[in-house]
Amino acid sequence: MPKHLGQSRRFRRLARMIFAPRFALREPREARLRSRLLLLPFLLALAPAPLALADDPPQEKKKVDLVYRWDLLDGKTAVYDVSIVTSYQRDYTITTEVVGEGDPEKEKANEDRFSYWTKQKSRLRVSFARADGQRCRVTSATERVELTWKQNFAGEQASFTYDSANPPKGDVPKLVRDAIPVIEAKLQPRTVVVSRRGLVESGEGIPSAALQDLKNAFLLFPDTPRAEGEGWTRNLRTARPPYGAIVTKRVYKLTRVDESSKNSLAVGGEWRIDGTSLVEFEAAASFQSRDLDLRIDGDPGSQRVVLDSRGLQLEEEINETIEVTERKPESVKRQKTETSTRSTLVELRDPEKK
Repeated sequence: MPKHLGQSRRFRRLARMIFAPRFALREPREARLRSRLLLLPFLLALAPAPLALADDPPQEKKKVDLVYRWDLLDGKTAVYDVSIVTSYQRDYTITTEVVGEGDPEKEKANEDRFSYWTKQKSRLRVSFARADGQRCRVTSATERVELTWKQNFAGEQASFTYDSANPPKGDVPKLVRDAIPVIEAKLQPRTVVVSRRGLVESGEGIPSAALQDLKNAFLLFPDTPRAEGEGWTRNLRTARPPYGAIVTKRVYKLTRVDESSKNSLAVGGEWRIDGTSLVEFEAAASFQSRDLDLRIDGDPGSQRVVLDSRGLQLEEEINETIEVTERKPESVKRQKTETSTRSTLVELRDPEKK
């Protein structure tokens, strides 16, 4: 290598050592760390995104076949405490035609208001005897009824108390006199044949009106299994001549399914079912004829039922409001009935304990 090249290189190295700033020779450790931290967000932005994992498919909820297990209830007797509170109000207006020189004019001639409030407490006994196929003979009887009646008519108030275990010996007020035979009839056993889905197929020696009430006592289950949160509908048609037919539209929902129950009388967990019901005429919103306009109104009723896995009812709560307006050429009658029903299972008797 030529001598002048080696000298020039040594000269440049010596010049850099003499004239370069001291801090430029080596960057302090803290500064190097700080510069790397400042670059970290930028490096992360350039890094490839991680692969997205596919979401697990949602697990399908278990479906429950809602049926009455008559085979597991055969021979048993369920005892319920039932409370029914009813509030009734009727406004009745009579109109007359005043004939004068002009057109006939209607004016208010008379108006009265009648209302009553009742509370009925009863002990209900329901016995199960398995019939042919998947049916059951269900016999119900009221062991005791206590009734409190309060009324207000034209400003006059009255009250009455009845206990089937100690019937009144004196005169019964006229307004409740007709109700006593109805209450006493419920003390007699009544038997119906019920399918596993809750359909009352027949009754044994039961008048048609009473049979209709018993049909309403059983929850109508869907024809196919349901999962928690799913629902179903049932319509109940009742003939009401000469007005045609009344239809009760019911919407149910399986609100909750539990594998266990805090109720000591339950077997295999609990089902909670919530429902609503709406009563209306079958053909139209109201029944109309030349002399009558009859309309049914009211908010949808609510129902809450808790059953165990056998279909045995553990508790029930029903709230209903029905308003009926009846218009005739000579009068207008408005009726409003509010009913609240509570029932609770208090005992489950085996065959030998009847």
